[in-house]
Amino acid sequence: MSALGGWMTRAGAIAADGTRGRMRGGRMRARSSAWTKTTAVRVGNGVRWGTIASAVSEGGRDGLVGELEVLEATLREMLKPRASGEQPRAADVRAVRKEINRVKRELRESGAGGESVGVSGVRIGGAPTKAEARYESSSDEADDDAALMEELQKLEQERQILMQLRALEEENAKLRAKRESVAASKQREEVVHTAATEVASAAETQTRAEAEAQVLAAEAEAKAKAEKDRIAKELSKTVLVKKSPESSAKLERSLTLEEKKAAARARVRAQVDARMAQLREESAKRAPQVAERLKGLGRPLSTIASNGSVAKFEPSFSKVEKLATSGNDEVSSLLKELLIQEQQLRDEREGIEAKLRAAEQAEDTFLNEGTSDVADEEILREVDDPLMRWLPKPKLVKLKPLPTLKPLPTLKPLPTLKPLPTLKPLPKRKPLPKRKPLPKRKPLPKRKPLPKRKPLPKPEPLPKPEPLLKRKPLPKPEPLPKPEPLPKPEPLPTLKPLPTLEPLPKLEPLPKRKPLPTLKPLPKPEPLPKRKPLPKPEPLPKPEPLPKPEPLPKLPVSVDDEARIEARFAADVEAMYKEVEELSLQIPSAAKDWHDILNETAHKFSKICVHLNGISPADSKLWSVEPALPIPGSPVTVRYCPNDRVLHGRESIVMHYGVNDWMGASQVEMKKSQGGVFIATIDVPVTALVMDVVFSDGSQTYDNNNKSDFHVPVLNASRKLEISRMSAVLERFQECTVAREAKDAAEKIKREKRKKAKAEAKAEAEAVTIRQREHVLFTEPAKLEAGQTVKLYYNPNNTLLNGSASVFIIGGWNRWSHKEKFNVQMAKVTVNGEVRMQAELKVPEDTYMMDFVFSNGPHDSALYDNRNNMDYHLKVIGGKDENGIFVKDKPLHVMSVSVEMAPIAKVGGLGDVVTSLGLAVQAEGHKVEVVLPKYDTLKYDLIEDLKEENGFHWGGCYNKVFSGTVEGVKTYFIDPENGMFRVGMIYGTDWLEIPMTDAERFGFFSRAALEWMLQSGRQPDIIHCHDWQTAPVAKAYWEDYHKYGLDNPRIVFTIHNLDFGEGLVREAMDYTQIGTTVSKTYAQEVSGHNSISHQLEKFHGVVNGIDPDIWDPSDDKYLPVSFEMGSVVEGKAACRAALCARSNIPNRPDVPLVGVVTRLTHQKGIHLIKHAIYKAIERGCQVVLLGSAPDKKVQQEFEDMANHLKQSHFNDAALHLYFDEPLSHLIYAGADMLLVPSMFEPCGLSQLIAMRYGTVPVVRRTGGLADTVYDYDHDHAKAAWEGMPVNGFQFDGTEAHDIDYALNRAIDLFYNDTAKFRDLQANCMSCDFSWNRPALDYIELYHAARK
Repeated sequence: MSALGGWMTRAGAIAADGTRGRMRGGRMRARSSAWTKTTAVRVGNGVRWGTIASAVSEGGRDGLVGELEVLEATLREMLKPRASGEQPRAADVRAVRKEINRVKRELRESGAGGESVGVSGVRIGGAPTKAEARYESSSDEADDDAALMEELQKLEQERQILMQLRALEEENAKLRAKRESVAASKQREEVVHTAATEVASAAETQTRAEAEAQVLAAEAEAKAKAEKDRIAKELSKTVLVKKSPESSAKLERSLTLEEKKAAARARVRAQVDARMAQLREESAKRAPQVAERLKGLGRPLSTIASNGSVAKFEPSFSKVEKLATSGNDEVSSLLKELLIQEQQLRDEREGIEAKLRAAEQAEDTFLNEGTSDVADEEILREVDDPLMRWLPKPKLVKLKPLPTLKPLPTLKPLPTLKPLPTLKPLPKRKPLPKRKPLPKRKPLPKRKPLPKRKPLPKPEPLPKPEPLLKRKPLPKPEPLPKPEPLPKPEPLPTLKPLPTLEPLPKLEPLPKRKPLPTLKPLPKPEPLPKRKPLPKPEPLPKPEPLPKPEPLPKLPVSVDDEARIEARFAADVEAMYKEVEELSLQIPSAAKDWHDILNETAHKFSKICVHLNGISPADSKLWSVEPALPIPGSPVTVRYCPNDRVLHGRESIVMHYGVNDWMGASQVEMKKSQGGVFIATIDVPVTALVMDVVFSDGSQTYDNNNKSDFHVPVLNASRKLEISRMSAVLERFQECTVAREAKDAAEKIKREKRKKAKAEAKAEAEAVTIRQREHVLFTEPAKLEAGQTVKLYYNPNNTLLNGSASVFIIGGWNRWSHKEKFNVQMAKVTVNGEVRMQAELKVPEDTYMMDFVFSNGPHDSALYDNRNNMDYHLKVIGGKDENGIFVKDKPLHVMSVSVEMAPIAKVGGLGDVVTSLGLAVQAEGHKVEVVLPKYDTLKYDLIEDLKEENGFHWGGCYNKVFSGTVEGVKTYFIDPENGMFRVGMIYGTDWLEIPMTDAERFGFFSRAALEWMLQSGRQPDIIHCHDWQTAPVAKAYWEDYHKYGLDNPRIVFTIHNLDFGEGLVREAMDYTQIGTTVSKTYAQEVSGHNSISHQLEKFHGVVNGIDPDIWDPSDDKYLPVSFEMGSVVEGKAACRAALCARSNIPNRPDVPLVGVVTRLTHQKGIHLIKHAIYKAIERGCQVVLLGSAPDKKVQQEFEDMANHLKQSHFNDAALHLYFDEPLSHLIYAGADMLLVPSMFEPCGLSQLIAMRYGTVPVVRRTGGLADTVYDYDHDHAKAAWEGMPVNGFQFDGTEAHDIDYALNRAIDLFYNDTAKFRDLQANCMSCDFSWNRPALDYIELYHAARK
């Protein structure tokens, strides 16, 4: 239904009965109106009702009437329902209605003669006023509007009827389709049953035919045998007449041959009988085993050829059989197999019968024509089975041919089986596990035969015992009298301690007892006489039923008792509330929960507090309750008089009631009494504080006190409310405490797991460092122990000392602070075929570190190998001082000065590095603090324990200082009163009207940070400043602060992006002790830069890491599921489905999903990104991009591209041209590969985050991308050197064909070998790109800066 139609329907319903009601949650609200006889026209938003009339002059009435008819016809046509579902615009409808009202107004003015009526209106609900009475008496406009409303209602009813008819037609179509499918399934089942019956009957027919064939064969054999016997008798008679030697030999030979033929026929017949029995068994089993044989589908059908090999069987089917077996389902295959096996069995039977007939014909030929010895053997070979090959060759004699036997009768062909119907495939059985073969038992040793026992003598029977006498039952003892209470005993006098007894003398052992004599056996007792059977007892009379007990009367509880119980409960709650409040304030997390719960419960009870001042409305003529203050747990009587109300004149009234803001809402019908008053009595719930009531007529008319409802507080409601509030606070606090404890336990497990993973990653990083150092330096043993001797092997050929004739090792201990030093010339030795320099040193007992460098001479002008000013350091374990306490490295105090910090003031990767590096260095046991400007845009809700510290005067103003904790790092905020950092942004003041640029603001902050350290007395070991924003710290420190009290710190300066502040960067590189950048390759790429090239000896590249606690797929609130490396396939599949739903594209798991998360700038290679998107779509991939461009022109280009992709590839691409943190997590987790085609990239975090989430990066070989992504096809050796697996795809160059080279290889791997691609995703997740190793590198740099 359209919005207009729905509005008109509601307007008509309001005009008809003037009422409207609603139910919200567990409570009933009602609105009522006094308009019961007149219609109304809705004005504005429907909050007022009214009529309008004005005076117009008379004239042109006929023209106005015609115009009105045209306008009304137009309106009806616009509101007429259409089959297409199209609706007129609301503005058009309003315009037409406005014209209709105008014409009507002119008609009335022409007939009214200038009378005017004012505008009147009332709110829905309430009694009608005088203005409303004037509205009821208005004549023309109301009537016309009412007629129009009736027409609109009719049109809307017709529309509803059409929609219902259409729905009924669709439902009937569905029912017809369902009936047809049911009929088809029934017909299918009948066909299946008929076919199964026919198969069974065919099997029985075949069995009977085989039995008949056997009987006929037996009869033929018996006749042949009788005929042979007759011929033999005649031959014997002939032999008796002619007793020549030749005839006797011939007769003897023929008899021998006859016997062998008979034996061969018997064997063949036995084989035939066995085969026929087997056929009968198979035919009998075939019908009930159809379901089981479905599981045997798929094996090849074959038959055994005459030579024993397997030959393909070629069946011949009838038309019906071909039609039945033409399907591709399993039932058709089963039916085909059954028919083929039937034909195979039939062919085998016919072959055997043909073999028998051939044998009989051969025998007849032999008897008629006579054969030689060789022919006899061939006949025997044809007749006999292969078993005849092992019989000795007999000597045959020629006999006269026997009479020809009659051939066996031809069997009737079996009836053609009807095809089985298609059956539903049964589920495949899981293969049973193979049984392990039982171990062979060792043969048991043969037992020796046991000697035969001598038979025992039979024991003599014991005499039967005499019958025992029955005991008389003892009389029941009389109850003992209750004993009198004993008098209280007097207290006993205190006893003196007994004297110590002397030990008793040892007793002598008793003599051994003599054995007792053996007792003689008792004589046999006489048998007992048999008892007489007892008489059967008479049945007891049935007991009379007990009278039903009367119900116990309910003990009334006095009001005083209830008050006493309630007071005791209130006192307990108050005491507990006070105790829990005091305890919660001692724990910060519990105090926060307590504060939140107080606010929550205060809001919850605020609606109830409004109604505690008494009954409302306070109109005893309208309604009243008895007692005036209801008592919880007791009944209350409610009286309601609907006179002068919207329910006036109703015969039945329903009371809707609830408590405490409509909890437990219910209703009851009220009884009508005298004077039109309705009465109802209900029980007040024990938990009630305020009763809520409205009245209705049982349908849609309500009296809800003008939307305010009726309310009455219970007895002592204020006190009860306070106790209820306290109870709710305690209950909610208990829930929060349980949840917090569970969360803390889970966090503890998570911390332990992360701690273990971090320790393993740290150990692996140390192992990689040692392995990478072996080509220059290694030791024996590999781990140095305090107090032990160590052999150190050095290869100068791989260092700048290559070609030196002699090498010296110069060093000390404990970061060069130990009193012992060494300067030893190394000896030349050969190790594994390589020439090395060796030195043997004794490690002192009180050391934790060995420090050394190499030189080619002992003098100062010698050439030194000091590892690029870092020196060589080897860890020593087990060192103790003179007190036996383990010695360890002194912790450093690092003060990081930055203008960004994640997550409270993050713009780019700088903020992530400041926070994550600080946490990693802090985890190694060092003290880390951060100094940050106090922007007005900080995310203050993420700062813990924010408080103001002592400020300082400097720079022409007072500078406030605040402290807090951000992600576990102590942070200080400087807030100058000149308002430099209260401009609503971090960067961008160069374009504001204020006379202050970003460089000036951050230069002020850099010096203010040093001033604060000086005035607060801080002396950190390292001041770590970042990028051009805080580069002024280096020069200002050495020129203005180092000589004036702030003398301990040393400066470390990190370049995050060299595109900005070249002059400031050069100045910082001149004054800093150590300069770093965020990757090794980027350090090489910018080594020729004007601001760095002259300070390369102190410039180092350290690859950034990511915080695995922030970027953790196993605990990411933005993902639909959590996953780890073992569940990467399932986890990424769920995240991909969520990403596709979020991007409004279909989820196609069989194609790669390519993700892009980047700022759309030329540095990020936007021309390659555009090309790669179309290339991926061309290869059948899906693409999701997230990013925005600071350049409006670039932003517009991508918006045009997004619109084009929506029209041409709406199922394959989604471009989100804005920043969305949750969506970025979803892309990292749901994409299969991530594009990072940057023109230059100092480090890059997106590829590290993508690999953390199992997404394969496709990157350009530059900066940190080259240091962290190892190509799947080309970087196996490089990855092994870094202790990493291959994890992505790289390309060189900046053209379209360059990125195609890497992207095509990634897509081909997904399509051609998905399993290997999933393994590659697991490889990505196994890479450790945390801050474990970078933190160790930075700590070494900090120490190098202090050397």
